Amino acid sequence: MQNSDVHAGDCYVDRICVDEEYRGKGIGKAMLDRAESVAREHGCTMMSLLVTQTNRAVGLYEREGYNIVTNRWSLCTWCMMGNAAFFRMEKQL
Repeated sequence: MQNSDVHAGDCYVDRICVDEEYRGKGIGKAMLDRAESVAREHGCTMMSLLVTQTNRAVGLYEREGYNIVTNRWSLCTWCMMGNAAFFRMEKQL
C-alpha cells in the first residue's frame, strides 16, 4: 500500500510481521519499540501505519498508544489481501 499521508517528521511503519507460532510473546511490541526509538533518533515526531481492521495487531497498536485517525477502503487492498477495510493509526512520539 502506498501512503501519501506521510510528511516531514513522520515515520511510516510499512510492515511488522511475527510468525503465528511466536505471537503473544512480546516480539511485535519489541519491534515496534525499536522502530519508535530509531524514529526518535532521526528526529521524527509522529509514527503512522496502516492495518487491516480485522488484524489482531490493532489491539497491540492501541495498547502502545496509537490512535485510529481514519477508516479506509481500497479495491487494491481487497485484491491483494482479501480485506478492503483498514485503519490509519498514528502515535505522537
